[in-house]
This record gives sequence, C-alpha cells and structure tokens, in this order.
Amino acid sequence: MRVSLPRMPFYMATKGTTTIYVLGTLHVGFASDYLPEQPFRKPILGALDASPTLALEISPDELLVPQDDVNRYGMCHSECLIDYLPKPMWQEVEARMRNNPEARKKLRHTRPWLASMLTKTYDTLKAGFQSEYGTEAQLQNVYLRVRGKIVGLETLNEQMSTFMRLTSAQQREMLVQDLQTPAQNIADVKELHRLWRIGDADRFRG
Repeated sequence: MRVSLPRMPFYMATKGTTTIYVLGTLHVGFASDYLPEQPFRKPILGALDASPTLALEISPDELLVPQDDVNRYGMCHSECLIDYLPKPMWQEVEARMRNNPEARKKLRHTRPWLASMLTKTYDTLKAGFQSEYGTEAQLQNVYLRVRGKIVGLETLNEQMSTFMRLTSAQQREMLVQDLQTPAQNIADVKELHRLWRIGDADRFRG
C-alpha cells in the first residue's frame, strides 16, 4: 500500500529575482511522515534544491550546546517553582508527575514557563511523537546533501530571553494551559499533526 506524503502548508513568494519558500513545520513527528526514498513532496524538494540558504527557527549550531541557556533562563538552584505558584497549583503539578519522580524533581527547579514546556513535552513523547522526526530536523537531512548553508532566524539566547520577559502571572497562565489532562495535551498535538499533514494552514495557525 502506498503511503501518502504529508501536504504541509507550503508557500512561495517572489519579488524581482528573489524567491522565498515558506514551509509549515512541527517540532515532532513520526517516522512514517517521511519516506526514505522521498521524504518530502516534489515541490518542496525542488525548493530545497533551488535555495542557496535554508533558514530554520534556530541554527543547528545553536542547538549543539543548549543546556547552558536552558539552565541560565529556565532553571534555579533552589526549588523555585514552589515559590512561583499558589499552593493548589503546585499540588496539581505534583499530582501530574506522581508517576514520573525524576521529572517531578526536575520541575521543582524550573521557572513556570519552562515547567509549562516540559509538561507538554512529557505528554507529547508519551504519545509516541519523536523530535528526530520534526520537520526542521528532516529538512536538514535533505538540505545538507543538496547544498549545506543553514542559518537561524533567531538565537536560542534570544528565544529564551523572550520567555524570561514574561511576568510571573503570564508564566503561570502558560503553565495552567498545559496542566490540562495528559489526554487533552495529547489530543491537541495529534490535531496539530493532522492539520499539518493535510496542509490546512488556516486552522494550523489557529
């Protein structure tokens, strides 16, 4: 049985002699999203072949040593999450992680914005999604065979400092949204994956 390739939202904009291609991406995916003999649809492969530069959210070089920035902006030496959150909210975090003591211990030392991201990540991985099958990782695999010049639209430092500029209330709101049940988080990411596969850009953005 032939497996169809994901549509993925894909656009082309031309001005004068300059052409820019834009591809909707996901940070996680499944091996079945990319066929070994043809990982992307032909128009996307053609765009990669024609492009002198591939611009990703963050340069791959930036991701080689991300832990320092994560520690600097998202972690505390103390168990600071307990201090950031109202007691009922902290108890909810503890309850969510009761079957994952290692994650619970780590979350105690995070600021709320990072706790939010990690909570969602744990649920996503539990659903079988893998970061190595995220779109940008797969684009790199193809592009490095074609040309090789890859840049980042922002640095990891810039991205994380954006989260640090959020107020404590805004960070708590992020965490509240991801403290919905694991089943709800998994349903959300599965729906994003479905919209990405069919190329429904309008609902994908929403």
